[in-house]
Amino acid sequence: MAERVAPDEALKAFLFSYKTVVGKLEQSFDTAGAPGLFESVLLTHLHRAPDNRMRMQDAGRFLMITKSGISRMIDRMVKSGLVERQDWTADRRVTFIVMTDKGREALRHSASVFRSAFAEAFTSRLSYEEMVELVALLRKLGDEAFIGESVLNARDARDAALT
Repeated sequence: MAERVAPDEALKAFLFSYKTVVGKLEQSFDTAGAPGLFESVLLTHLHRAPDNRMRMQDAGRFLMITKSGISRMIDRMVKSGLVERQDWTADRRVTFIVMTDKGREALRHSASVFRSAFAEAFTSRLSYEEMVELVALLRKLGDEAFIGESVLNARDARDAALT
């Protein structure tokens, strides 16, 4: 029979694990002189996006960061030369973030740092089967976020077709 887990214990385990894993990943990025974890995630998505650009508001939604938080993060990335802001002439309310050549170089460095840090934080501790189960459980818990992401991707595709 499975052990009974109190709701507060489940939440505590989830939050502690999140903080521990993100802390280890951030420390790895910092030690290696790479952009931070969230900056690297954004660079990855910019790399995969059409023309290496996306709307600032979509980046904030995807990273689940407030408008002011994404604005500050983009300010730092612009100052570092990783991205540029690009206004959209069709709608002055829309600002795109565009990856620069320096951003592409930083992404290559971040990718190798991430692979190593991921191996330390996950694959050294979990079997392949446990990783598959973990991903399934996290997707189940965050299904609204995954649905939101697919809606954003559909909207991006539609907007890109209109421009």
